[in-house]
Amino acid sequence: MKKKNLGLLFLLIPIFILVLVLVLYAVVTFAAMIPVGFLFTSKLGIVNFILGVLGIVALVSFIPGIIFGLKFLSQKDQAEIEKLKKYPEYHHLTEEQIFFITKVSWGCFFQTFVWCMGNKL
Repeated sequence: MKKKNLGLLFLLIPIFILVLVLVLYAVVTFAAMIPVGFLFTSKLGIVNFILGVLGIVALVSFIPGIIFGLKFLSQKDQAEIEKLKKYPEYHHLTEEQIFFITKVSWGCFFQTFVWCMGNKL
């Protein structure tokens, strides 16, 4: 797996888990409002507890997810650099310049509108 894909997974999986837990929690809470019986309601309480624990795990996993995601996104991918060197447009560039082209543009990521205006897009 490419380092960029691994970095994106580390960044997106905690967000996906948190959204999934919130949706499931909303569904279970809505189902608990329907009067069915004590046995069903007590099982919903257990499910709510499990979803709460999963939500805490998702929130705690944000920190390592961001750290490892940014680490993998900022590493050199030598295979990608070698692949780009084969194209004639990149023959005159150094390896450092090709790496700069292949890494994530944080300015574009965080301030898309400002980045587009600065690059006349």
